[in-house]
Amino acid sequence: MINQLADESLDFAFVDDDHQQSHVAVEIDLLLPKLRPGGLLTFHDVFGSCDLQRVVRAYGGSCLDFPRNGPAGGLGLLQR
Repeated sequence: MINQLADESLDFAFVDDDHQQSHVAVEIDLLLPKLRPGGLLTFHDVFGSCDLQRVVRAYGGSCLDFPRNGPAGGLGLLQR
């Protein structure tokens, strides 16, 4: 479905589905061209058991370790 979106057609996307690092990296690669300049990708569960902070930071993003209600949590932010 992401492939069907026009490039630079999104201002915001929230990624919170498959929490495998390799899957999230693929989603980032697919979503970045779809974002307008200044657009924002956000991610859930970047700390704890999912540890997606590594992927988000590898793309130049930032991560916030909010209090967790379970084994994972936090918010990742990546701006185009």
